[in-house]
Amino acid sequence: MPSHSESSPLLPLPFRTDTRVHYLDNLRTVLVVLLVLHHAAITILTPSPAPSTPSTLSTPSTLPSYFPTELERTILAIFTTTNKAFLWSAFYLVSGYASARANGNDQKFVRHRSLPLAVHGLVWGSVGRKGVAWVLTAMAGGKGGQGKGVFGTREELEVMLVGPATYIAFLVVLDCVYVVLRVMGAPRLTRVVGSRDGFISAVVLMGIALVVCAYVNTMQGAIAPLPSFLSALVSAFDYPLPDAPLSCIVAYAVGVNWGSIKDALPATRISRFLFPFTLVASYAFLSLASTLSNSISQYIQPDPATFPITRRPFPNAGPNMHTFAFVLWDALTSLILPFTLLWCFSATSLLRRSWAVRGMGSWRKGYVLTYVHMIPVLVLRWALERVREEMGVEVKSAVVRAVVVGGLAPVLVWVVVRGLEVVVTAVRNLRR
Repeated sequence: MPSHSESSPLLPLPFRTDTRVHYLDNLRTVLVVLLVLHHAAITILTPSPAPSTPSTLSTPSTLPSYFPTELERTILAIFTTTNKAFLWSAFYLVSGYASARANGNDQKFVRHRSLPLAVHGLVWGSVGRKGVAWVLTAMAGGKGGQGKGVFGTREELEVMLVGPATYIAFLVVLDCVYVVLRVMGAPRLTRVVGSRDGFISAVVLMGIALVVCAYVNTMQGAIAPLPSFLSALVSAFDYPLPDAPLSCIVAYAVGVNWGSIKDALPATRISRFLFPFTLVASYAFLSLASTLSNSISQYIQPDPATFPITRRPFPNAGPNMHTFAFVLWDALTSLILPFTLLWCFSATSLLRRSWAVRGMGSWRKGYVLTYVHMIPVLVLRWALERVREEMGVEVKSAVVRAVVVGGLAPVLVWVVVRGLEVVVTAVRNLRR
């Protein structure tokens, strides 16, 4: 029977239990914070409307009040594109491991994790975000649309509030497939590693498959194998790179078999340094490629005229060097970075310890954060611009603005949700 953490795809309980895998809990937390920082960087990278200047109220919401410099745009674009390449896979890797640990009754696994997640994702993706976007844009409009600079148009806000709906929809599909395989002959049918040589062979085959998948998707200008019901939930704001959805399937399979894989890996201190090394290498390669290729540079930076409503296809895709370079980078990044990150957390003593603090409240704060974190992100971005316009105090560095917004947004959501928890608890105690 799955524990509470396994019924949540993202965050753990806030206190230690005997069944916890603390490095898995810690990795979940880091990934969620990185996701918020990633979205904060995207909002800083893309222009926002000037909220208080009457002459700009009639312009489209994508027109800027101030731009990052060219260097800052490049830095933020490299950061966000790399995140898109490995964050999706990393979340599925963690979820696959959580699924494997929930190795009790399969019906309870589906009932306690898969079905609730499916309901949450479906309700939010189809109805919830639209209602929230309508309320927020109506409240922020004010007289003459003076508050439009907070959230932009309702259509834009709906796109940015899609949350983890797509991730959850595909996760439920993978969970159901895994349960079927486990019933048919678990764990043999889902085991991809039997020895170190087998693991190396599997990695090579997965790498080749990812390169082929990424190339096909790049050539077609879309994620071809993605089912239509998932495509409807994937917004241009958070559209994955061409390695998806195969990279998500591979990551989930690796997560399911992480216990066997970890036992087959050599016990070495190098493991804790592999992720920083590969991350720097990924940044360096993409930086060089974007410098040498104008097509790659255009692709990794959102188009201010259409973002976040539409996404940009890969320019000049074809059997050429810049396409091959990007496809190779995308495939290897989506495969290697999540794996080395999980290995790093499992091999580092500090990362294996419990980071939880008693009294901090429910794990559901982090779960809620994945749905609504764009609201404080957009409010904080707007607030920084208001401070600049009305008080003359400006954070000139776009990178620093992204860090400030991404760092404060989780805190604001935590305070709100924790406050609601305290109120609900107090009401329940009064009724007793």
